[in-house]
Amino acid sequence: MSDKKTPEEHRKKLIRAKVNNAIRDGRMKKPSHCAICHKSGKRLQFHHESYKGGKPHGKWICASCHQKLTAHHKRKISK
Repeated sequence: MSDKKTPEEHRKKLIRAKVNNAIRDGRMKKPSHCAICHKSGKRLQFHHESYKGGKPHGKWICASCHQKLTAHHKRKISK
């Protein structure tokens, strides 16, 4: 199996690193609640609307909302 990443996978990895570095350096703060369902106490993930442009643009959401958003996006693309 090849270890080569697609251009989109490479962009995702770079954006994840930028978000993690921004949190570490205090330039970005992780909120305490999901931006969609507003529940707190859940582990949040940064959802990117687009990986183009090289800058983190998105919102902090819980894993269940992230899964639903990703599934919706995939269905929309496959039509």
